[in-house]
Amino acid sequence: MSDESSGSGANKHWSGDSSIEFKLGELLREAGLVTPEHMEQMLKQHDQSGIALKDILKKEVSLTSLKALMLYEVPIPFLKNRDKSQIKSVLLESGIITDQELTRALDDEVDSEDQLGELLLSKGYIHADQLDKARSEQKKTGLPLWRVLLNLRLVNHSIIADLMKSRIGRGVSKAKEDLIIEILLNGKLISPEIIEKAQSQALNDGSSIVSVLIKNKLISLDQASSTLEKILDIPFINLSKKPPDPEMAFVIPEHVIRMYKILPIASSKQGLLLGMVDPLDDIALQKVRLVTGQSVIPCLISSMDWEKTVTKLYSTRTPKGSVSEMERKLREGTRTGSLSNEDISAVQLASSIIDGAINASATDIHLEPQIPEMRVRYRIDGVLYDVMTVPKHLELPVVSRIKLLSGMDITEKRRPQDGHFSMELLDRVFNFRSASIPTCLGEKLTIRFLDEARVMTGLQQLGWEKEELDTIENLIKKPNGMILVTGPIGSGKTTTLYAALNQTNILNSNIITIEDPVEYRLAGINQIQVNPDIGLDFRSGLRSILRHDADIIMVGEVRDAETAIVATWAALTGQLVFCTLHTKDAVGAITMMANLGVEHYLIASSLIGVVAQRLVRKLCSHCKTFSPPSEALRKQLGWEDDPKVKIGVAVGCDKCFQTGYHGRTAIFEVLVIDHEISNLIAGNASDDTIRSIALHKGMRPLSLNGIKKIRDGVTTPEEVLREINL
Repeated sequence: MSDESSGSGANKHWSGDSSIEFKLGELLREAGLVTPEHMEQMLKQHDQSGIALKDILKKEVSLTSLKALMLYEVPIPFLKNRDKSQIKSVLLESGIITDQELTRALDDEVDSEDQLGELLLSKGYIHADQLDKARSEQKKTGLPLWRVLLNLRLVNHSIIADLMKSRIGRGVSKAKEDLIIEILLNGKLISPEIIEKAQSQALNDGSSIVSVLIKNKLISLDQASSTLEKILDIPFINLSKKPPDPEMAFVIPEHVIRMYKILPIASSKQGLLLGMVDPLDDIALQKVRLVTGQSVIPCLISSMDWEKTVTKLYSTRTPKGSVSEMERKLREGTRTGSLSNEDISAVQLASSIIDGAINASATDIHLEPQIPEMRVRYRIDGVLYDVMTVPKHLELPVVSRIKLLSGMDITEKRRPQDGHFSMELLDRVFNFRSASIPTCLGEKLTIRFLDEARVMTGLQQLGWEKEELDTIENLIKKPNGMILVTGPIGSGKTTTLYAALNQTNILNSNIITIEDPVEYRLAGINQIQVNPDIGLDFRSGLRSILRHDADIIMVGEVRDAETAIVATWAALTGQLVFCTLHTKDAVGAITMMANLGVEHYLIASSLIGVVAQRLVRKLCSHCKTFSPPSEALRKQLGWEDDPKVKIGVAVGCDKCFQTGYHGRTAIFEVLVIDHEISNLIAGNASDDTIRSIALHKGMRPLSLNGIKKIRDGVTTPEEVLREINL
C-alpha cells in the first residue's frame, strides 16, 4: 500500500462521522478484530443503508472478543498496546458495549483466566497439579494467572504471549473464517450446530475453525482444501506426491517446526512455500517471516503427512548440500572434526537465530536463560520482541557455539566476557560484538550487530531538519572548539558523530578517535580502542593523542573529570573536539561539564555547540494511514486552528512484522554557543536562563522537531511521547 491508499477510503468516510466512531474503528482494526477490507465493506453498508456504524460493528464483533480485548494484559510483540482506560472509554462512548455489559465482562475475569489455564492444559504446556499450584498461589498474591505462571517458571514469556495473542487475535482471521463457514453451510457440507460447536472449540483452543473441523473429521481434507483454495487461494499439497526439498528442513529451527506444525517445502522468487496443518495460524506465519526474512506462501498439508515427513527429515540431521555462511562459521573450531547430532542442532539453531535477526533488521539479539527454556529476543527499531525459545538441552551448546565464534573462552562461565567476529553476508559486511554475563540461571549472551552501511552516511540522511542541518554543518567546519552530542544510551549519538566525521576533510586532516569499543572502522581515520587492562583508558589515551598533532579528535564518551578537562584543553589549544555526554537536553550539557569539574570560564571559551537527540520509529510506508487527531491531542500539539490536519497511524503489515513501524529517524536540538550565551556560561547563569535566550535566538527544541515529524507523517505522537515531553 502507499502512504495514502491504504486508508484513503476509510478516512473519507470516517471524517464525515463522529470522531469516536473513527477511534472505535481504529481500535478494533489494530486489535485484529476486523480487517481493513472488512472495514471498507461495513462503511459501504453504512452509506447505503443509513444504519449507525456502531450497530453494524456490534453485529461483526462479539462480546467475547471485546471482553478479551479488555482483559488482555500481556505485552506481546507485533500488536499495538493501548491503555485499558482508553479502551474502556472508546468502547463505552461509541455505544458498541453498554456499561452493564462491560461490568459483566470485567467481572468475568476469573472465568477468562480459567480459560487460559485450560488452554495451557489442553496444549500440554502444564499439568493439572501445576495449574492447581498456580491457582493456589494466585489467591495468596492477587496477581493475574499469567504472571503467577511466569513467576513459578511453569511457562515462558513466549508461550503466554502467543496464547494470549491467539485468543484476542482470532478476529484477525474472522472475515476469512466467515467466508469459509458460509461456503460450507451453503454447500450443505456441515450443519449450523456442528459449526457452533467447532467455533466454541476453536476459541478455547486458540486455533482456527478449519483446523478444528479437520482434526475432528467433521469435514474431509478434500472439502477443506477445496474451500481454502477457492476462498483464500491456499492450495493443498500432498507431501507424498510433492516431498519438500530436504535442504529446506534446516531453514527454520526444528523445534519451531514442531511447535507450529509447519514445514518449509520450497523457496522461489515469490517467497517461501510453507506447508501448514493450520494455514490460518497468523502467529506461525509471523514467526516464519521474521526468521527467514522471506514472504510466506501458506499451503495446507495433512497432519499425518506432516508427522511422517518431519520424522523422516530429522532422522538424519546433517544437511546433504550446502550450508549458510553463518552455519559454516559456527561449525569451525570443532576439536574432533566431526559433530554429534546435538552439535548439529545447536549449530543450525544458532545460525537460524543470527540469520533471522539479520533478515528482521534487528540491531541486537538477547539470549536469556530462563526456566524451562532460554528466551530469544530481537531488538528491532529500539523495541525488544520475543521471537522464539531454545530448548534447555540446546541452551549450553548454542551459547558455546557463539562464544567459540566470538573468540571467547567457552570453559569460563563465571566471569563476563566480550568478543567479536566479522563476516560478509548478503553482500554486506557485518561486524558482530558479543558479550556474556553469568546469571543465576546460566549465561546471558547479547550480540550487537554493527552494520557498516548504517554509519557510512552523511548528516543529511539522519533526519535533520534543514535549519539544524545547516547549523551543524557550519559547526563542524570550524577549525577548533568542542561540540558535544548528548542523549540517553541508544539515542544514536555515535552514529551522528561518525556521520560528522565522514563529512570532514580526511585527505588534509589528521583525525584520531578514542572509543570503547570501536564499533565501526572508518577509512582514513585513526581509531583507538580503550583497554583498561593495560592502562589505556580515555584519560591516558586522550593525553597521548595530544602529542600526535591531531586536527580533529573524537572522544567516545566523557565519563570522568580528567577526561572532561583534557578534552576542554584540547579544544582551547587548536583542535576540533567531538564528545558524547548523557544529558536530557542540549543546555543540560553545560551543567554536566561543570559537575565534572570543568570551570565555567573554560566551558565558555571552548564550547561551540551542543546537539541533543532522540531516536523515534518511523511509520511503515507500506501500511500507514492518516486520520484526524483527537481534540485533546490537537490542543496539546498546538493545532487548534487547523481542524483539517491529519496524522499518521501505525497499522501493521507483513513488511513491518505487524508493528506499523519500519526504521528509525532522529529528532535533534542544536544549541549554538555565540558571544551572548558564552558570557552567560562564564557568569554561571542557570539552565533556564540560557535556554530562554537560546530559544529567543531561534533554537528549536526537541519537542518542536518531534511535532514536525508527527505533522509530516514520519512518526506518531505515541513514539515522540515515548522519548520526550511535549
